Amino acid sequence: MSDKPTRPIFGERREPSLFQEGAMLMAKGAGYGAAVFFGAMAIIFILIAIGATLPPESKEAPDPSFGAIEAPAETRAA
Repeated sequence: MSDKPTRPIFGERREPSLFQEGAMLMAKGAGYGAAVFFGAMAIIFILIAIGATLPPESKEAPDPSFGAIEAPAETRAA
């Protein structure tokens, strides 16, 4: 192989133009954005699928968050 650069056939340039570099970077950023978006959507759908496979009794349980925890009505001093 020769190290001599070949002559362009239709007058195109070998080095990328500023427009080509900008378009490539925007496409790369759009690809990254799409990967993050569809990755998050996949995680959400996986969680929905796991929740759908749970037995119905698990959906009838009381809310385990801190707002649902109540102190006993009767307290005795020791």
